[in-house]
Formats: sequence, structure tokens, C-alpha cells
Amino acid sequence: MATIHKYNLIINYEYIPSIHSSMETIILAHGLGLDMKSWEYIIPSLQNQFNILRFDFREHGGTTGSLLETNWITFYEDFTFLLTELKIDTYHFIGHGLGGHFGVELLSSFPNSAKSFILLSTTCYFPKNIGLKAIDCRKNLVYEQDGYPIKVAKMMSSQIFYPNTKEKEEYLIKAFSKVSVESYFNILLYILDSLSLEKLKNIKIPVLLLFGEYDKNYPPNLTNLSASYFPDCKAYIIPNSSNMVQVDQPELTAQLINDFLMDIQSADISHVDLPPHRSELDNAILKIIETGQQNIKKGDLLRIDALSSFAVFLNGKKIEGKWQQRKAKEIFCYIALNKFVNRERLYDVFWEEVPLKKAQNHLRVALNHLKQLLGTEAFDDIFSITNNTIETNCDVTCDLIDLENKLNEILEETNYIERNKKNNILIANLPDIIMPSFYSDYFIDLRNDIENKIVQIQQSLLEFNKSKFDYTNAILNLKILNKCIPDDESIIMQLISLLKKVNNYHEAQIWEEKLKKVIH
Repeated sequence: MATIHKYNLIINYEYIPSIHSSMETIILAHGLGLDMKSWEYIIPSLQNQFNILRFDFREHGGTTGSLLETNWITFYEDFTFLLTELKIDTYHFIGHGLGGHFGVELLSSFPNSAKSFILLSTTCYFPKNIGLKAIDCRKNLVYEQDGYPIKVAKMMSSQIFYPNTKEKEEYLIKAFSKVSVESYFNILLYILDSLSLEKLKNIKIPVLLLFGEYDKNYPPNLTNLSASYFPDCKAYIIPNSSNMVQVDQPELTAQLINDFLMDIQSADISHVDLPPHRSELDNAILKIIETGQQNIKKGDLLRIDALSSFAVFLNGKKIEGKWQQRKAKEIFCYIALNKFVNRERLYDVFWEEVPLKKAQNHLRVALNHLKQLLGTEAFDDIFSITNNTIETNCDVTCDLIDLENKLNEILEETNYIERNKKNNILIANLPDIIMPSFYSDYFIDLRNDIENKIVQIQQSLLEFNKSKFDYTNAILNLKILNKCIPDDESIIMQLISLLKKVNNYHEAQIWEEKLKKVIH
């Protein structure tokens, strides 16, 4: 291992020369949260044929610096600085995870002298709404004791190794500990925002894609989408491996890499005659894939925030406007969340006391107002309207739906220790007032239903926590119950009693004053 200084930054790297001095160089770029040790298993099978350079990205392994303000330009500047100092002119780039995504940016958008690109278990497409859910799944672990890096690393270890072992798990925990939790999730989101299949068309050098048969996060049928976008590409599935193919199957992975690079150096297929219709066929296949991608994007474009403050996002862009007028936000949310409604139902929900003709006119005016807010093209993409029905065409994500799902998941949890953990995560992200800007009876009933589930969960956990003398969690349960049922004297009295049990007399006194106001 060696280091090189770039101003205040220390870059950790290792250059392993081949036994044959004339050999070409391959560069190994590791995944997010890992370090250059992730290549240990595969290096012995590569170093006889090639010089090897491996390095640690910023805030990984032995390299200093922070990822909080980092972008692809920063990665590129660090990378080219290292190559210049080591006098490496040309190379073959091998990337995994973060290293693979950097490779896509490097080879599609920056000046470079790469001769080939090998991508390990790295997807160049992922539906954004699903990607955000996957990130939230990891974030939820952070709120638990030892959540980061230990529990996040353990969860990832079970997903990226096949088979998973204690040794692999311990490596991952140690590697993750070098990256701050803020940087880790910042880069995850940055990668998600950067994904683009279109960039791959700009990479004209030979490309090899290798995927793990049992990759739980990026199955081969997802990652294989990229193969159709690279102009010159081969793709293979590595059997009996997960995401870390270079660890799970190092010999086979190295053999495919060696064969691919040897073929590049020796093969000449320029003389091969292709049928005259071949390019037309290739374009037709790509068109089918692109059309499918466009349809998927239409299904992923709408997000509604309604839990605390109200906002609508279309293709990631916030739609500003007069949402308070013409019952716009409530009608929009009702239609979008129910997916398919008939006009009569809307009349009953929003204009129950109004004569039918007036209700029909009110709905017509409201829909026109929504069309102005969203724009005609976007409105027509989102909704299909007939004389009798209104249907939502796209997939909708909404924090209200997410909350309902989490509440149901907690209520279905029979292990009360796990129920406690999930409840604490839920409470940490719960606003003081649910849906504060919605006033129609339908949404008031929805709010009451949500609060009733919250009360049910707190009541069940309160008794469990008291029986286990876990007064900290019991106090938390009572405070949430008080938010939902503020005038219940028994809840406040129990809270005062438990606060005194843990010698928190100051807060107990505050609640005693609140109790007096409730009684009087």
C-alpha cells in the first residue's frame, strides 16, 4: 500500500506490477462503503497478465477527505491526479458499484484514455421511486442502536455475498466504518440521480458486463438492460454468486476478464460481413427497449406529500400553484390515491349537500383548475377521463400510503421487541399534526383512522414495556397517546407516575400543571 498527497487530500493506492514488464494496466475501482481490499480474492488471478492499480475513493479505506460536497468532477480530478503521478497513460477500467458508476461518467463525459470497460454487478437503470424506497430501507436501520455501520453493513452483507460468512460480514462492517452515515446516503442519492442509459451510447470502447446469478438488489434481468445500450458489449451471468462476483467467484470472474482482454488485443472482427439488415435490426431492438423505458417512466412520475405539508412533484419537479382553491389538493389526492373513481362518488364526497347539477358544475370547474395547475399535457398523461369515470394512469407514491403501510406492518408484528423497534422508527418521523391542511370529511376520517392505529399500537406496547420495566419506551408511548388523545386524564397521570419512577421530577411537574388545566 502507498499514499500520494493532493493538497490536503491523501489518496491511498497500490500498484502491483506484472511479472512481465510490457503488460498493460488494469484499474480496479471499488463499490460504495467498501475499499480496495474488496479486490483481494481476484488479484492473484489477474496479476500474471496485467499491471494492477487499485485505490480508495475519498472517505473510503485509507483515503482522506469527505464525500458530502463531492460530485463526479471531484472524483475525476482525484483519479486523473493519481494517473498523472504514476505516469499511467492507457488502461482498462474495471468498476464495481460506486466504481462502476464513476466509470460510466468517466468514459461517457470526461476525456480519458481507457481501452476497455468492465462493469461488475452495476445497474445503469433503476426506477427512481423504487430506488428511494430501497434507500429508505437502509435509512430505517440507522435509527436503531448500532444501526450504522453495524446493522446496515450486516444487512448489506447478507445481500451482496453468496454465501455470506462471518469473515465477509466483519470486513464490510470495518469498511463501512470509514464512511460517515451522511456521506453514505448522500452518494447513494447522487448515484440514483445520475443513472442514465443514454450515457452508455457514448462509450464506444469494448465493454464487458458481469452479473451475479443471486444478486438480490440488482437481478441480471435488470442489469442486462445496459447491454443493449453499449455499442460494443458482451455480458455474462456468474453462477453461484451474488453482487460481489469478485469475492464469491474470483477464479471464474478473473477468467472471463482475462479472456475478454486477450480477445481485445488479438481479435479483428472488422472483416466479418454482416447482413445488410443487421443495423436496422439492432435499432429496432433498441427502440423496443426505449419504448418500454418511456412507459415505465410514465408510471413513476407522480409523488404526493400530504402527511405534514402539502406538495406535488411531477418528474421530480414541484408543481406550484393555487392548490387551496376549488378543492384542488383534496380532489387531486382523492382521485390519485383511489386510482379509479366515478363522478357520482366525487359528488357524494365533496358536494353531498349540493344539488346534482351544481355538483356536476363544481367538479367540471375543479378539473379545469387542476388542468391549469398541472398543464394540459401532464394532466392528460396522469388522468384518463370519460363521461362517468376518472382513472389515474400513473404509479403514485405518497407519504400517507407509506405511513398506512408501516402502521399495518407494526400491527401485524407479533414479536413485541421488533414491534417496539419499528414503532420507535415510526415515531421519530411522525409530524406533530397529521394532514394539517386537509379539511373535508373524507380526509378527516382518514386522519382519524391513522390516529386510531397509532393509539392501538401505543396501547399494546405500553403494557408490554411496563411489564418489562422499560420505562423509557413506556413514557414515549404515553406521550404519543397524549398527542392523539390530549384530554385523557389517565394518560397524563400514568405519564407523571413513570416520570417520577425514573427521577425526572422536573418534567413530571410540567405534566402536573398540564393535568390541572385538563381537569379544570
